[in-house]
Amino acid sequence: MTGLLVSLCLCLAFVGSMGLYSTLTIQRQLEGVYQNQVIPLQQIKTISDAYAVYIVDAAHKVRDGALTPAEGLEGIKTAMQDVESKWGAYTSTSLSGEEKSLIDKFIPQQRIANQAVEQLKELFLSGDRDRLKEFTANQMYQALDPLLDALTELIDLQLTQTKIAYETSVKEAHFDEAIVITVSILSVLGAMVAGYMITHSITRALGDEPDVAVSVARRVAEGNLTVPVTLQQGSSPESLISQLKDMQASLQRIVGNVNLGAGEIATASAQIAEGNSDLASRTQQQASALEETSAAMEELTATVSQNAHSALQVSEMARNAMSVAQTGGDVMQEVIVTMRDIDESARQISSITALIDDIASQTNLLSLNAAVEAARAGEQGRGFTVVAGEVRSLAQRSADAARQIKTLIDSSMGRVQKGSELVIGAGETMNQLVTEVKNVAKLIDEISIACREQSQGVEQVGIAVTHMDEATQQNATLVEEISSAASGLNSQAQRLVQTMSAFQLPENSKV
Repeated sequence: MTGLLVSLCLCLAFVGSMGLYSTLTIQRQLEGVYQNQVIPLQQIKTISDAYAVYIVDAAHKVRDGALTPAEGLEGIKTAMQDVESKWGAYTSTSLSGEEKSLIDKFIPQQRIANQAVEQLKELFLSGDRDRLKEFTANQMYQALDPLLDALTELIDLQLTQTKIAYETSVKEAHFDEAIVITVSILSVLGAMVAGYMITHSITRALGDEPDVAVSVARRVAEGNLTVPVTLQQGSSPESLISQLKDMQASLQRIVGNVNLGAGEIATASAQIAEGNSDLASRTQQQASALEETSAAMEELTATVSQNAHSALQVSEMARNAMSVAQTGGDVMQEVIVTMRDIDESARQISSITALIDDIASQTNLLSLNAAVEAARAGEQGRGFTVVAGEVRSLAQRSADAARQIKTLIDSSMGRVQKGSELVIGAGETMNQLVTEVKNVAKLIDEISIACREQSQGVEQVGIAVTHMDEATQQNATLVEEISSAASGLNSQAQRLVQTMSAFQLPENSKV
């Protein structure tokens, strides 16, 4: 195939070269004819006309009075100048042997003709018309005719050489034409063979006729993938039809997979959008609940803070009560010591035992009342001080009565002894009361500390709830954005499904 195409190209190049060569040859031959025959023929014709026309015409017109002698001389002068210039140009060219031979014959005749022209000029100058008539009738033509005959022979020679050049050109043209025709016929035959081989090669490369491949490509371009592509027997796997069949099968798989994926994406995106809508609704509900929880936590924080403050006040009151109880305990210790002294003194002053016993009884009752008051304490623990004052007042009265009833001491020794025992019991009770008050104060301190820690914890919980509320609000915003994106994805998936629906697939195509 390649060799045939190269040969065909060489033949075409040869035909072109031959045509160009023939054209150049003809051009050179025409140029030679023009330079060597046409121009010399023109020059000779100009010389002939100068003698036969202009000089003869000037002679006749001066003879007949149509021209003045001066005008006739001017005409002769112009004609002779043309003769000299044209003859000099002609003789300076490349002359053939025949031309040189004719020129040798022409030169003597030219001398004779020029002598006749000189005589004619003298006659013009003399103004003798009779002699001019005689000269033109008897001598002028005899001198010019041999010259014109020599010029005629030169013209005939130029015409003959031109004819020879023409016949030579025609023969060469016929030869070149035969060669060009032969090569052209061979080129046409080669082109026909090459065309057949190229067509066969293209058909083999296509795997079928070109319109079949165009039809398959057009169906694929239109999205119709349902029509099967049939391969001819013996088609190459590398042919265009085979490749189109593989491409159609591949497109069927790809389009089927894309359709399936697009449907799944559309379904998934719809589910995502629905789930995001539910999630957005729940997130909004959660955000509302967190807002309510945050408000409740703020109220709880205020309440706990108030409780902590109250616990702190109660702790302070408990410490004051403990101080009062401690003071009462110290007083009771002093009373016990005093009662012991009284007991010892009672043995000496038995006259006031009864009164002391009575006072001791009242003191015992007051002490019990003071214990009850101290137990109920709280902020009313200060009443214990009043009771203690009453105890001191009764003690004073007991002292006064003792001075008055010294004589009765002896009779009330037993009662004093009993009062002493009761005072000792009251002192132990007071000590226990002091211990309990200390325990209560300790518990109140622990409650106060716990309240402060609880207040701090509730405050931290409130901060955490606030942060959760902010995060929930942000999540709600993000859920709305995700929902919008899911809706957009669903729309794009629907558009993709609609776009892919342009492809028609066989019902039994596998994806």
